[in-house]
Amino acid sequence: MEKTRIVNLWEGKDGFDFLGYHNRKVKLKMKSGAQYYALEQWISKNAISKVRDKVKETLKDATLYQDLERVIKKLNRKIDGWRNYYGKSPIRVLLRIDRYILKRLVYWYNRKHQRELHLHRNADGRRTSKSRMRENLTYGLMRRFWQRHCQSQNFTLQVIL
Repeated sequence: MEKTRIVNLWEGKDGFDFLGYHNRKVKLKMKSGAQYYALEQWISKNAISKVRDKVKETLKDATLYQDLERVIKKLNRKIDGWRNYYGKSPIRVLLRIDRYILKRLVYWYNRKHQRELHLHRNADGRRTSKSRMRENLTYGLMRRFWQRHCQSQNFTLQVIL
């Protein structure tokens, strides 16, 4: 990878990565309909992959013996740092990272309690696949479980937003 390169920002097709941010000139519209150009920053792909790697490292199988509260406190410290540094990124990017952290935490919790995702039958008698069950647990049932469980234990998983 080159250390130095010249980037033409006028066309808006090219951008550059600097200090964990991707910088690019984008065309925006005002409420009146007038268009203008601005330099926008969001988390670079390399920085997102490093965040994901750190979440995976925190929630690896070797940590299954640890208490849920301890793991969440460890994650919260990391999330605080990421929020302080990357907090001015667009919300859509931060939401993607939040969903990833929640999904990994649900997988970790299920492994900790040895819950397997089996094929289940829905109300019509049709089989539900593992991926569909995993999605239901991650975004539906488990979200409600986390809210109830964390409220009863008096600790919360922080979000980047």
